[in-house]
Amino acid sequence: MAQVIVLSGACYSGKTTAMNTIKKYLEDKGKKVIISDEYIRHIHDIKSIDELRQHPSAYLNIQVLIAQQKIKTERELFEQYKHKDDVYIICDRSILDSIYYLCFYLDKSQLTTSEIACLGLLLSTLLETTEEFYTKYYDVTLLFKPIIACSNNKDSMRPKDLIYVQQNEYRLIKLLYLGYCFGIGNKTRFVEFDYNLHTDEQLLLTLHKYNVI
Repeated sequence: MAQVIVLSGACYSGKTTAMNTIKKYLEDKGKKVIISDEYIRHIHDIKSIDELRQHPSAYLNIQVLIAQQKIKTERELFEQYKHKDDVYIICDRSILDSIYYLCFYLDKSQLTTSEIACLGLLLSTLLETTEEFYTKYYDVTLLFKPIIACSNNKDSMRPKDLIYVQQNEYRLIKLLYLGYCFGIGNKTRFVEFDYNLHTDEQLLLTLHKYNVI
């Protein structure tokens, strides 16, 4: 069965660096690597994540699109390669991350009654899918601690006040993992990694330790 590696953590924590490191290492070993990246970066109408979050209805609509696309794409990949031992699927963020970004940044007080109902349906779908993916597909979740952020943040998909936001993001995402995933008898292993203290080589050694690569 294909190995599924999930990368999670706050903004600016090393997920992209880790993805590229793991991908190159595995491809150099002759393995097939498939990336499921962040769908939000492919939505060209979004100029700034901070600006989008100022408009709750628009933010909810975007989160619905992201969740639907992520669930559909990843479920198809998992099923397509479930009998392929030489395939690795790397997911940039898990379904549980979607729950965090939906709940934490969405101003629910500004939603209409129908939008609140839509939110409830989406959360139900995300919770059901989280349980499905963690019990059937995800092999390891790497939770990255925030990298000490520089003040020069030019990525419009990251919050403007990144240096203040990222620690809260990390703590709350970790809380979701600890409070939810460990209570459903899931198959995944949960590993924290800190690029402030460790290198790419140590990341690969960690994955070897857990028999992932």
